[in-house]
Amino acid sequence: MDLAYLEAQFHVFGNSWPVQLLISALGFLFLAYRFDNGLVLSLALSTLAAYFGFQLSGWPVGFAAYYRWYAILYGILVLSVGLALDFNSIKKHFFGIYTNFAAHFLFIAALSGLWEFGLISPYFLLLALLCSISAAYAFCSHDFLYLFYAVIYGYSGLTFIVLSHIYSPPLLFSYFILSSMLVASAVYRIYLLSRTAGEEQ
Repeated sequence: MDLAYLEAQFHVFGNSWPVQLLISALGFLFLAYRFDNGLVLSLALSTLAAYFGFQLSGWPVGFAAYYRWYAILYGILVLSVGLALDFNSIKKHFFGIYTNFAAHFLFIAALSGLWEFGLISPYFLLLALLCSISAAYAFCSHDFLYLFYAVIYGYSGLTFIVLSHIYSPPLLFSYFILSSMLVASAVYRIYLLSRTAGEEQ
């Protein structure tokens, strides 16, 4: 807020005003590691996302493509930083925050590409890959939130494909009934797995 006030009153950064977002993100990041606070780390990553988006806003691509590539690049960046810090045993308990941010950005980018380009596109493969990695990580780490992500985002992609290729109302009605039952069952099983894993720990 102080940086925003200085910029509004004195135009310290001029045309480079998004730099204040980077400064804020770095400040949050320092405080998060200094005081071991996951909430502040989340503020750092969300502020970095805003800065990252403004820096890429000049790309000569369409509106949807800009946000999609921004999400992919940001997701890869955050995941890479999280992996590097975890590998070097630096605040390993923060790793889940990095993976959560990266997962949502990457999944949403994959769904966006699937919705625009359809089944025959690299985004379908990206979504399938992300679902597979997320599910595998869930079983390896016993963090079944990522299995939930795989189910929900995978179901969203599958539903779009079905809606694009089935035009019969009875078939669509049957699909939604059966698929919603299967997803509800999967979510319940994930809940049971997470409880079992928590009790074992």
